[in-house]
Amino acid sequence: MEKRKQMLSSIIPSCESAEHLSGNFEEKVQRTNDEASDLKASAVALGYWKDPFISCFVTPSSDRQRTAEMHRGCFVRVKGIEVVVHQFLSVYGREGQVVNLGAGYDTLYWKLRRNSVALGCFVEVDFDEVVHRKKALLEKHSAVFNDDDGNVVESVPIAATESKSEIHTGDYYVQFAGTYFCCTNIDIVGMRSHVSHPTRMRKFAGLLGTGNDNFMNIFESNMERRGIPVPGLKNFKDDASLRSLLATAGWQKVIHWRADDVFECCIPSESRQRIEKIEFLDEPFLLSQLLHHYVFVIASRGRCTQTEINFECRKSTSPPFSNFFDS
Repeated sequence: MEKRKQMLSSIIPSCESAEHLSGNFEEKVQRTNDEASDLKASAVALGYWKDPFISCFVTPSSDRQRTAEMHRGCFVRVKGIEVVVHQFLSVYGREGQVVNLGAGYDTLYWKLRRNSVALGCFVEVDFDEVVHRKKALLEKHSAVFNDDDGNVVESVPIAATESKSEIHTGDYYVQFAGTYFCCTNIDIVGMRSHVSHPTRMRKFAGLLGTGNDNFMNIFESNMERRGIPVPGLKNFKDDASLRSLLATAGWQKVIHWRADDVFECCIPSESRQRIEKIEFLDEPFLLSQLLHHYVFVIASRGRCTQTEINFECRKSTSPPFSNFFDS
């Protein structure tokens, strides 16, 4: 049992140095973006998926420990969110608006543009310092963000000029009366329960952590040691509490999938076999336990409740799911 606990600790964010304990709260949260981006860049460099943009924002640190479990978990989380966003935009097209909360160095917008995916508006929101750094890197590597015709993607020269906490496309005003999709990645566990009320959001999708065992206890302990409390975690002890919280907050439809089920059942077997060959997995149960504590959640209201979004795409041979997990 103690060995398993130590192994779990190795794949859950922890304090790597005294630096992580210094600084104010915002600085500590921002470091989680740096670490998450580093892990993404590392996974991309190994060939888990393709992302020609992530290297513009971060170069994998040579002295940071990363395990096969961490890389595979990152693969499932990144591709899972992309699947949901693609499905939303395939239904609503230029009516579809995406708001990415806590976007960090996320590159989804440019991947959508590269694939000519129609969308109405894409807004990224984060701390001022993160946005400023991202803007500077966009300008430094502007040639990478050109479209196929050599034109600079419209968001680059105007990014973050009107707002210190947003990076946006040319038409960056969200039409709240319309259909829009709010995307986040586990940030909600750091919020108080009342924050998740859908006053204006039509559809919310997020990747949440759930559970009430050693895994989540270690996660919570490590985050608190870093000075990053996760008060919302207590609201997601199990599936029932998660659904109840969102339903009570006013969401009309709540569906969810555990990340381990997505990995085992929804990713095409060819893609799964491909990534399994990249790195040897010493303890398969650790990956299953890690993924089981992450849940893809989609909550919707209004006409969006009629939109079917799911992960049952493995049999599809049409875009965006043909070879989706290999690109």
